[in-house]
Formats: sequence, structure tokens, C-alpha cells
Amino acid sequence: MDIIMKKFLDSKPIYILRVILNRLSFAIFKVFPINTKKIVFLNFHSDNFTGNNKAIYDEMIKQKWNLNYVMVSNSDIRREYTFRIKKIITTIKINYNICTAKYIIVNDYYSLFSMCKLRKGTELIQVWHGGGAFKKFGKDSMQNMASAEIMKRNMRGHGQYTKVIVSSKEVAPIYANAFGVDIKKIYPIGIPRADIFFDSSRMEKIKTSLLDKYPYLLDKKIILYAPTYRDDSRYNESLALNLEYLMERISDNYVFVFKMHPFERGKIKIDKSLSSKVFDLSHEEINDLLIIADILITDYSSIIFEYAILQRPMIFFAYDLEKYENEIRGFYYNYTDFVPGPIAYTTEEVVELINKNEWDFEIIKKFAIRFNEHFDGKATDRFIKEVLFEEEGKF
Repeated sequence: MDIIMKKFLDSKPIYILRVILNRLSFAIFKVFPINTKKIVFLNFHSDNFTGNNKAIYDEMIKQKWNLNYVMVSNSDIRREYTFRIKKIITTIKINYNICTAKYIIVNDYYSLFSMCKLRKGTELIQVWHGGGAFKKFGKDSMQNMASAEIMKRNMRGHGQYTKVIVSSKEVAPIYANAFGVDIKKIYPIGIPRADIFFDSSRMEKIKTSLLDKYPYLLDKKIILYAPTYRDDSRYNESLALNLEYLMERISDNYVFVFKMHPFERGKIKIDKSLSSKVFDLSHEEINDLLIIADILITDYSSIIFEYAILQRPMIFFAYDLEKYENEIRGFYYNYTDFVPGPIAYTTEEVVELINKNEWDFEIIKKFAIRFNEHFDGKATDRFIKEVLFEEEGKF
């Protein structure tokens, strides 16, 4: 979606039209009874069924919960298709399922809930796509604070959550404030998608599968670069890191893999001279890539809360720290004191850290336990029994 189309779809007249259409469909579908066995997964952080939603669904199937499951992904609700017949039909189907479901599980902000009020008795459970609390979001985000109208609209949607899960008690007040909900609605049960990092056999299967798929990664040390998405970088064709400089100055035993946000996927161009050392695996699941990575390079991404569980090295390439902190999002903690690894501001400093190969694993371990306080790989089971149904054997 280009800039002109984005401005058009974000315009007030188009928003009002979407509100009217959605509220009309809600008014019609509220005539139908709520299906107490229907659960809708709204997966708006990816075109694929991933993350917490997939972890929860897989565990429910494993436990043989007899429910009517409905999955909705980002590709189903893209705004650039707003006025296409197929999109209108898809939207009507989604709204019908939302209006008639007892349980709705969402992993991101969804504008529909700022337009339409949910039925009494419906559970809207937020299983946020980010773990812990790192960069600001919800009411605290500078992007939202820039516009009183956007803030009011977004908080109207967040305010409908009946339950929110978080990774630890420490971040519970942050989520309650960011979403504008009572802290009693916050459940510090852990992050379902992180359970896999406590299951060595599952991780080994994923690792074997990926290495079979990409044999050029075999017997190599894998550096994974997974930067945070920035609105002003979605059209970039190069990374902030100087890959030519980096790969020339580190051991030949390393390969460099990067994972970009879906909005940036496929746009990064790699010089042919690096084709045997640098690989774009943005289409792969981030958890799978974390499993095979020996070193993670990131900046402000919440994947650090999961990667810390593996207790492997992290480098924080914060080349635009001042701008990001003061103009874009901001942080909940002092960045330089908070991150569980060394900070680099230039490619040269990244190279130096890789070659030095000295890491404080005790800091990483403490960070992992602090923000994953249960630390047992049973978050998904807790979600099903303590959050979703609250009493085992409800069905």
C-alpha cells in the first residue's frame, strides 16, 4: 500500500464509512444467538497463523477441546482491499463470526473494536504479539499521543478487552495502563508461543527441518538480524548494517540471516558478492529462526524476551536510539541499563563485539527469569485452564 493509498484509507470520510458498514453488520448479526463453542482467532500481526494464537490452537487440539475454531489472518482484513467485492464478503463473514462467538482471541490492535461494541457475554482476550514490555505501546505510544482523535479511537478498542495475558507480574501495570483496563483483567501466566523454548525435542525437530531446507547453514555459526519495524523504513532496499564491511571482517565460519517485518519483506537487496554468506529468511517464522541462531542482533524488538530463555548472546544495534526514543516510540525502561547485552551504534562496533566473543550469560539468565517468571514452558496450558475457561472440563 503506497503512501497516497494509506492517506486515503486513513482519511476521516473513509473511516466514517467503515464505521457505518461495520456497525450495520453488527446490528444485523446480533440477532443471532452466541455460539458458546465458537472461538475466533484474530491473527493480525502476520499473513500466516502464528505466534500465541497458533500455540494456543495447537494445544487445544492436542487436549481435544471440542470447539468450533475460526481463524482470521492479516491478509483477510487488509485495508487496501476495502472496496473490493471479495473483501466486503470476507468482512461480513468475519463480523458474523465475531458477533456470534463466545470467545475472541486477538494478538494486536484491531480497529473494528473501536467502531463496534461487543455483545454482553463475549470474551475478548488480548494475547499481545510482543512479550514483556520494551518499547511503548497503546496509550503510552508517542504515535498515539500525537493525535487526540486517534488516541480516543484506539483506547475505545483496547478498553473492550475482558482479559489480557502478560509474561510476568512486573509488566502487568504497564499493560493495564497502556490498554486502559483494570489490572484485575491482567493475567501474568506467561507467553504461550515461548513454551517451545523449554521443549528440547521440539526445538531439535525444527532445527533439523530448517537445516535440511537450507543446507548452506549446516556447520555454520548463524547470526540472526531481526530489527524493529519503522514506518519510515518500509521502502528501504538496504539494511542499516553495512553487510559488506561486516562479512569481510568476521570469521568465514559465520553466515548472516535476516528477518524483516512483513511490510518490509522482499524489499532488501543483497549484493551478489554476498550471496553465499547472507540470506533473507524473512518468510520463516521468527521462533524457528531464534532456535537456530547462535547470535541475535536486534534493536528494540520484544523478541529479546523469548531469545533470552535460550541464554544465547545478543547485540543491540541501536543506530537511531535517540530518534527512536524521543520521536518515534519511547521505552518503558532506561534503554542502556535495560538490555541484556552490549550496545553497538555502528557496524564497526558490531564487528568488534562479534570478534571479541565475550558475553555475560548471567545477565541474560536473570533477564529471562525476570520477564518469564514461571519459566516452565506451561504458559499455553495455563492460558486454557486459567484464562480461557477458568475451570477445567467446562465442555
